[in-house]
Amino acid sequence: MRMYRIARFILILLLTIIVVSSTILLLLITKDLPQLPNDLNQLTAFSPTEFYDRNGKRLSSLDGRIPVRLDEISPNFIKAILAVEDKNFFIHAGIDKTAILRAAVNMLFLNKRVQGGSTITQQLVKNLFFSFERTLTRKIREMLLALQIENSFSKEQILESYCNSVYFGLGAYGVEAAAQTYFSKHAKDLTLAEAALLAGLPNAPSRLNPFRNYDAAEERMIYILNEMVSAKFISENEAQTALSDSIRLTPNYPAATGAAYFQDYVMDRLETIISTDLLYAGGLRIYTTLDLQAQFIAQTVLRNHLMRLDSLVIKPKEIQYSPDAPLQGAVVILSSKTNEILALVGGRNYQESQFNRATSANRPPGSAFKPFVYYTAMFQNGLLPDHPVIDAEISVTVDDTVWTPQNYDGKFHGEVPLKKALQLSLNTVAVSLILSTSPESVVVNAKRAGIKSTLLPTYSLSLGATAVSPLELAGAYGTICRLGEQRDVNGILKIIDQDGQEIYRASSKSQIVWSPQVTYMLRDMMRGVVDGGTGYTIRKAGFYGPVAGKTGTTNDNRDVWFVGFSPDYIVAVWVGYDDNRQLIGRNRKGWTGGEICGPIFADIMKELYKDKKPSSFNELSGFQTIKIPPSENDTDSLSILVPIDSLKTKN
Repeated sequence: MRMYRIARFILILLLTIIVVSSTILLLLITKDLPQLPNDLNQLTAFSPTEFYDRNGKRLSSLDGRIPVRLDEISPNFIKAILAVEDKNFFIHAGIDKTAILRAAVNMLFLNKRVQGGSTITQQLVKNLFFSFERTLTRKIREMLLALQIENSFSKEQILESYCNSVYFGLGAYGVEAAAQTYFSKHAKDLTLAEAALLAGLPNAPSRLNPFRNYDAAEERMIYILNEMVSAKFISENEAQTALSDSIRLTPNYPAATGAAYFQDYVMDRLETIISTDLLYAGGLRIYTTLDLQAQFIAQTVLRNHLMRLDSLVIKPKEIQYSPDAPLQGAVVILSSKTNEILALVGGRNYQESQFNRATSANRPPGSAFKPFVYYTAMFQNGLLPDHPVIDAEISVTVDDTVWTPQNYDGKFHGEVPLKKALQLSLNTVAVSLILSTSPESVVVNAKRAGIKSTLLPTYSLSLGATAVSPLELAGAYGTICRLGEQRDVNGILKIIDQDGQEIYRASSKSQIVWSPQVTYMLRDMMRGVVDGGTGYTIRKAGFYGPVAGKTGTTNDNRDVWFVGFSPDYIVAVWVGYDDNRQLIGRNRKGWTGGEICGPIFADIMKELYKDKKPSSFNELSGFQTIKIPPSENDTDSLSILVPIDSLKTKN
């Protein structure tokens, strides 16, 4: 009997502790629970997220919102958004216990974080919270508010508010703004295919932007149509009909103050830095690295040159090419000291094409890749800029195929110093250098410098037979400019939330990945490209400041490049066609990077330095410039930078 009383006392005590603890915990959780407004639409009222350049000038904001009634939204979209976000919306009371249990099992036992635990009502209340951290406390508060909303408003009111608040990308909040932005039509007129495509965008508005990445958006659309069939919202035949419908995208939105390509790049980055909940809730201030003045210079110079070149290129008559497709280009300007993006132009007209050629159009760089080959040979084999190399016919056997590379001018120049070989961009020498090292070692050094794209370790890599973007090539050239110091390319400085708190600041990490001494000599060799080589068009175009760089022309003249740097700026210029046709002038000759991109580079540099004096390149001690007299094939003497120790050894 005594044991029974003790056991009962302990049980009562435990129950009391549990009740009291639960009550205290509930009071703490609900202490600062926001008060529900009388009008549900006030839940989605917010300050827009705004973007600024590095000098505090406003670039744009995400604030496109056109509220509509539920009966003004296509039933196709209602079914699509319910299928992908909350199939049981009209059944549950604000919390989907089955979805929560499924999410908990995945997290606890399968170690997977999945979407699907939050109902539409829960998603709607997220904007009431100042913190978007994924904590248990926030989740409980979210559930409690969802229950309150379900008790205070009808399902139709909740769904209407949700459809007017979801972010679809390109500044469009709500389905009406999205329908007008992507299809130039009203939300009530959306077809089943269009509705499914739009319903997929909130998952990753920037990455799934159909103007830039239609394949990804279409894949998501197909998934949603299958979900609609699974939920019995539509039939299999209706889904198949929707899949066969052609979707006509019709852009209808203003470009963001001339920096739209850059803002697309920033949005992609932001989705990897902060939660999408926080990003699209509004009220953020995004301070970027962009310099609006440099951006204006880059896009104006590029557009003017492309318009001039339009009349000089031969339009193909072949069926596989579109004669109306415009000549395209891309320009990237980075800070030489930090690799921060000062300007980024991804095409000649954002309104006509949102495809970002500066970041997404990986194209072969041709000879603009050779500096990585030369560095590898100099570092690995101890070659100096005055080392004699032979420019003669060379054959390489690869998988029973004999490859015989040719120089662009079709000539061989015999014995030349290594610096001269780079100045003249001799293909046979570049192939000889990669044969003397290895394609794998060139790949390693290019990756260390900052190339992110996949590089196949083949001998043709020596001539740039790979694919890279202008942005990453500019970033890798920054490593050469800074004498082996590698820095990641960056476009975001800091992020301030709606309370004025800094929630993100870019870290300025750097590391020495190349030998400063070898890179110093390579940089001087690249200065020779401009002063007396294939990049001399820059001097002819009137820019005389300190600059180093390299031209690039693919063998079939489909891509032309110039990538170069001064002590202050790194600039990459690419020109070509989206359909990869050849660049043939009216003189029936193929265009080169020097003649096409060199003048663009020069005009950009002249404008950047219009009101300021160029800085000087940093120098290293222990080196001396020597003069090499003209050879039989050359009428000019050559200035070459070599280590003083090497001169002592020779003497």
